[in-house]
Amino acid sequence: MSRPSTYVFCRYVMSDSDGPLDGAAQYQTIAENHGRLMDYASRGRRTPARALFMEPLESKAGARRVIGFFMGLQPGVRQKVGYDRRRARRTMDIEGDTHIKAAHIVMVPSIGCMAVEDRAGDNNIPASTALAAFRSLVRAIHEEGELEFNHVSDAEVRSAIETWEITQFDYTLRPLNPISLGDFANLRSEAMKQDLAAREVARLTPAEGGVMQANGGIISQTQEVADAGYAQTGFRGYTPEGHEAHVPKPRFHMDKRKNLEERERTRILRVRFDQENSRDETEAEIARTLIRFYKNDPA
Repeated sequence: MSRPSTYVFCRYVMSDSDGPLDGAAQYQTIAENHGRLMDYASRGRRTPARALFMEPLESKAGARRVIGFFMGLQPGVRQKVGYDRRRARRTMDIEGDTHIKAAHIVMVPSIGCMAVEDRAGDNNIPASTALAAFRSLVRAIHEEGELEFNHVSDAEVRSAIETWEITQFDYTLRPLNPISLGDFANLRSEAMKQDLAAREVARLTPAEGGVMQANGGIISQTQEVADAGYAQTGFRGYTPEGHEAHVPKPRFHMDKRKNLEERERTRILRVRFDQENSRDETEAEIARTLIRFYKNDPA
């Protein structure tokens, strides 16, 4: 049985000196340069790695163009560990290496969104590295080329909490001061003050095999507290298509202003997809999930 892969969702804009590229130009950038190793200098790396586009494929999700490819990275060197018995000490040497690691990327150009595989290992690179390498190649190929990307917004996370099936809801909150919210939030805040409790850290879970839904109860009320700057929340659950998803809880602060500043930053949404179907089918399913999340459009 194949291992599910986790993908990070984000919005993007790919451009050159004339402005944003349409879907055809984006695919042309990838297809015409696939297999071409180009320098990729990452922060903190002593020796430059090289990156390349691999296995470009165009398909459709409904009427929308879908671009799939693998973002390859050739580190160029690897650390080889040995053991010196005489000195009773491990040895570490650097040697040349042509091995290529990669991450799968699925793009829907018409709405400017993509999913980037997020896995680390001997043959894989995490999403952050794949995105940095992708941007590096766009800059190298196009005059004034750029790849801008942003993870999901707090509003998009809030929409998912309100509409998806939830399997775990994590939160940290503090008493309200000086504002007043809903009856439940106010009662909880006053109870915490009465017992001199500074913060509440909790995890909500459903009955075994079940799911939760935000329906005006504790999840909705806690999210209201978070919206006011007195809590931070994160969750695990299922997309409408039935895929497992996770958004970590942001850092919590006792300072309301700092909590609100945290919520202005983009959030990381990870969604797991099975890899049992053909590549075409897998990319179409990832694209449909992207489209529905960003556009509420079944495509």
